[in-house]
Amino acid sequence: MKSIYIRVDLSYHVDIFYAIDYNKSIKKKRLVYKTGYSIVFEYIWYWLIILFSAGVVTLPAIVKPANVSHISIYYILFCIVFDFWLMLNVFFLNAFVEIQGQQKDLNKEDIINTLSEFYNLKNLNTSGNKIIRYVRLTGFFHGGRVVSVLLKDDIIYLNITTLLRYDGLSCFNGLYNYYKCRRIANRFKELQTIRNIPSDNQ
Repeated sequence: MKSIYIRVDLSYHVDIFYAIDYNKSIKKKRLVYKTGYSIVFEYIWYWLIILFSAGVVTLPAIVKPANVSHISIYYILFCIVFDFWLMLNVFFLNAFVEIQGQQKDLNKEDIINTLSEFYNLKNLNTSGNKIIRYVRLTGFFHGGRVVSVLLKDDIIYLNITTLLRYDGLSCFNGLYNYYKCRRIANRFKELQTIRNIPSDNQ
């Protein structure tokens, strides 16, 4: 499988850890990594956090301390909202924004131009035709970021993932990153619309 990599401070570790299974990702329409123990452990850890939070919600109902009953209601509501918010973020962690484009070669050119408006791209290699990836490792003053673009015929699949310290996947940014993908998708469509407008010289 040929690939396009847009790399900033990309290490061998991240290249292997975030290797994408292209065929499964297209089939499931969700970002699927080539399975490794580290990534499986991270997803198990996310759902353990959710289950723990759900268990904490039921604790006040079991204990029923009469003198803090008014606090327990707000506590339970907070835990329910947090749990729901966290589940949404985990769900959107690997979600694609699907973009209907034009020809594959034009899509490739336009999505790279679009990404360059949102990110400072360096070391661009455009030799492939299936996957575009931008990787920025977590630094002292900034968080890490992985932007994955899969090209399939006239459709583009876009995902953004935030990295934590030591470049683990963040389960707290799924909703925000999905919204960011929507913004990029809208800008991509604007560029393709401009491309289709005939010039005055034609």
